[in-house]
Amino acid sequence: LSYSPERIRRRWRCRACVRSFVCFLLFLILLGGVIAFFIWPRSIKTLRVNIDIQKVKFSIDKEPSVSFDLDLDLSLRVRNPNYFTFEYDNVVTSVLFQGDEIDEPEESAGGLIEAFQTSSVSGSLEIDGYQILNNVSALIVDIAKGLVPLEIVSVFDGYMDIIWFQLPVEVGARFLPFLYVFLSNSFLL
Repeated sequence: LSYSPERIRRRWRCRACVRSFVCFLLFLILLGGVIAFFIWPRSIKTLRVNIDIQKVKFSIDKEPSVSFDLDLDLSLRVRNPNYFTFEYDNVVTSVLFQGDEIDEPEESAGGLIEAFQTSSVSGSLEIDGYQILNNVSALIVDIAKGLVPLEIVSVFDGYMDIIWFQLPVEVGARFLPFLYVFLSNSFLL
């Protein structure tokens, strides 16, 4: 085999082209990773909660059941740490006692949270005369003690518009307020 200068130059040019292509490919992969890191959706954060209870009433019936009336408004401060707007369809609020849902959850209107903004999301719940049949004895004991632990769950789902795609997102928040029950009325801690 003879090694002519022309053959050696061609071999070096070919190696230089392969090296350039590999470097360009690595650059594209690195650039794609950096872009994905910055635009990948982060979780929506719940910052503060305000629960405003208008009415709470427990009625113990002759048969082993408890009637329950509750009106509450729930206001959440929510922060969107993403580069894209989050649009939610509705806010679903429900109340649980010892893991059992009291009445059907109620839906409130949806809204929009702009990118890098903090917004207020609100939901409401109105329960009138709902008969609690599960955990009646535990509820009666809690009412007698004057302290009823309720769990308030608020969930809102929607989507983020990322360029041409709509990425579904669900955000939930749980709160464990205690209702202090007096003989005539109740209030929230």
